[in-house]
Amino acid sequence: MTNIETAKQPTGFDLSGCKTLVKKIESAGSNIDTWVLKRKEINDQIAAERAGLQAEGLNPKAFDAARAYMEMSPEQRENYDFSYAISRQVLGEPIQLDMFTTDVEARLKAAAETQQ
Repeated sequence: MTNIETAKQPTGFDLSGCKTLVKKIESAGSNIDTWVLKRKEINDQIAAERAGLQAEGLNPKAFDAARAYMEMSPEQRENYDFSYAISRQVLGEPIQLDMFTTDVEARLKAAAETQQ
């Protein structure tokens, strides 16, 4: 028995004259179920990649922020940088001007040594 044949529900809706609509709803439900499963599988793969980065000592939120930054236009990046810098200062955690030189270099050297 198909859903069209059982479409008359106790609610009183008789959908037997709406075969096309019922088929579209059935198809949409099936397609969405498939996509939700695929999305879960993709999300699991993304989570595994992020966990691998974290296992190497990389903060996944920083990685995500860098990826989002890549997708910005130059104007958006400039505004982001400005907004981030002044927000950090106002909130009491100003940016260290040398944080992208000495600390990063030392951490990269340490990471390279652990991989040898």
